[in-house]
Amino acid sequence: MDIQEYILSGIVEQFVLGLCSSEEEQEILRLRKIHPAINAAIFDFELLMESDGLANAVAPPTAAKAAILNKIENSFKDNITEIAPVQIQENIPSIPVYNATKNNWPGYVAAAAIILFIANAIGSIVLYNKYTSVKGAYALLQKENTQAKLKFNSLYADVERMSNKSTQRIDMPGVAGREESLVTVFWNRETSEVYLFKNNLPTPEKGKQYQLWAIVDGQPVDAGMLAADCEGLCKLKSIPNAQAFAITLEKEGGSPTPTMSEMYVMGTT
Repeated sequence: MDIQEYILSGIVEQFVLGLCSSEEEQEILRLRKIHPAINAAIFDFELLMESDGLANAVAPPTAAKAAILNKIENSFKDNITEIAPVQIQENIPSIPVYNATKNNWPGYVAAAAIILFIANAIGSIVLYNKYTSVKGAYALLQKENTQAKLKFNSLYADVERMSNKSTQRIDMPGVAGREESLVTVFWNRETSEVYLFKNNLPTPEKGKQYQLWAIVDGQPVDAGMLAADCEGLCKLKSIPNAQAFAITLEKEGGSPTPTMSEMYVMGTT
């Protein structure tokens, strides 16, 4: 196993964020015991999460803190009794003695506990919100990464098809009056597969659709309809033998025979 590739796959971040499946979690728990690099990567990401959470921590609201402290102060005042001054030898000035019996301490401890509870609760909410935000952003990043890989794989497959030694490229320029049009067909003589790249074709009017034709033994053969979302290299019907290809504009859904007056492009093999 390539440890660095395993770490860079994103499994460490998923493990720390709790996004792993139970099987993936068991695997990384086993691997971190025998591979220090994996254990170090987990530790580093945990530190990053902790540092980020502390850096973005939000202090408890000032008004709430002041209200709690004021309540505690009033609680102390309610339980303080001033004793009358007593004359002592040598004319020592009398001082008030506060009677704070041990029976009052549970109330003070409870008040202090409330402050700690609120502070911890606010901190937990902030950290949880931060965790949720990071988790959501990571999931979105994973989705975008997957979509990018799929697009790359599709483009790579298209390049392979176009560069295959059995594939013939057939350029179809616009016919007279439609010189701005251009379409390229890639036809594999061995597999009979036909792919089309729509270089430049006018947007068809509503109710109309482009249709590809193959000229086989001098007769037009339906080779498929161009879908409205045809972008990039589009697959059409397989044609085992053809002397030429052409495109006409037909009613939506296609026509059994080509409308010659509506031909846009044509090219020979």
